[in-house]
Amino acid sequence: HVLHQNRFKGLHIGASARSSIMENIIPSFYDLVIWAHEHESIPEPYSCSETGVNFLQPGSTVIT
Repeated sequence: HVLHQNRFKGLHIGASARSSIMENIIPSFYDLVIWAHEHESIPEPYSCSETGVNFLQPGSTVIT
C-alpha cells in the first residue's frame, strides 16, 4: 500500500494535524512504514508503542 501524506511532527513543526497523519492511527497489520519525502534523516527503525508498527525515515538525498 502507498499513502501520500505528511507525517505529523508536532503542533509547532511542519504540517498541521489536520493535513498530516499520526503514527498511532496506522493499523497494526503494517510491518514497516517508510516515511519518504521527509528531509530529516532518522536512520534507525523505531516502533510506535501503541500499535507496534515499525517506522524508518531515510531522509533527503541532498542537503536542504
